[in-house]
Amino acid sequence: MTGTVAGEKKWSESRTTGGSTGAYGHVRINTTVNTRHEFWLVAPDGEEKCVKLGNSQLSVRENQVMTAVWGARNGRESGPFLMLRNHNAGSENWLVPSESEVLKGMGMSNPMLLWGAGGIAVGLLLLILSQMHMLWFGLILMIGASVYGKMQRTGKVRAIQQAAAAAIQLEMSAGHSMVQGLGSGGQLLQP
Repeated sequence: MTGTVAGEKKWSESRTTGGSTGAYGHVRINTTVNTRHEFWLVAPDGEEKCVKLGNSQLSVRENQVMTAVWGARNGRESGPFLMLRNHNAGSENWLVPSESEVLKGMGMSNPMLLWGAGGIAVGLLLLILSQMHMLWFGLILMIGASVYGKMQRTGKVRAIQQAAAAAIQLEMSAGHSMVQGLGSGGQLLQP
């Protein structure tokens, strides 16, 4: 969605926790500061979408033109924001730092965990059957499955990133809002 920024506000929240290890123990104090950022994107057709961010390095001000790209599985109307482009400043901000967060936010399973759990189960089964030479096979299967899951997950994220970049290019060349989100395979969902 491409629109004009309205109602922009930014604030910080801090949380302090503490404790000790006993009557004469060391006192530990921890403070966490989270920066919150919220604004509305108003499309030329009047559609509005609230953008809420936490701990983002996004620089934006009122009346700037921005494009928001988000990802969603097929059949869903919304999902996590993946990238914001400030057309006035010429900057892009990726909002999800890791591929597991992208997949989790889009409701996709983590194949590395599934394959790894399957490999562990096979390895334990072979151990129980007391065939020690088969234990190595189970260990190799577990490691191989985890590596395969990582490769599959990275491929999905790469497809999502490429589709987001294509969406920005489509927005810029069309001159109006055409893109609403990304499908589970990274394909563009259009109105």
